[in-house]
Amino acid sequence: MSEIVGIIESVGPTIVVEITDFGPQGEQGIKGDKGDVGDMWKPSIDGAGNISWTQSSSTTAPTPTNIRGPIGVTGAKPSHAWDGTKLQFENPDGSMGNKVDLKG
Repeated sequence: MSEIVGIIESVGPTIVVEITDFGPQGEQGIKGDKGDVGDMWKPSIDGAGNISWTQSSSTTAPTPTNIRGPIGVTGAKPSHAWDGTKLQFENPDGSMGNKVDLKG
């Protein structure tokens, strides 16, 4: 049996390929034993940000841990102005943004 290993050169309509010959395929070997997959943990996170684990075997699960960071400081509200049904907010540079009409 022969198999194309790769294209060596391609010039115009001519393609030079490398071909390797293989002997006949042998019999498939015996199947090995399945190995132990070890401890498999499944994480779950509740609405409060606590992570806990369940495991496929009977060993003890890790202690649940909260993965949420501390709540940051709330920034100042941007200045805004109303013009009838149009609302305008202050940009970070202090200038006022475009008025947006909120009338439905």
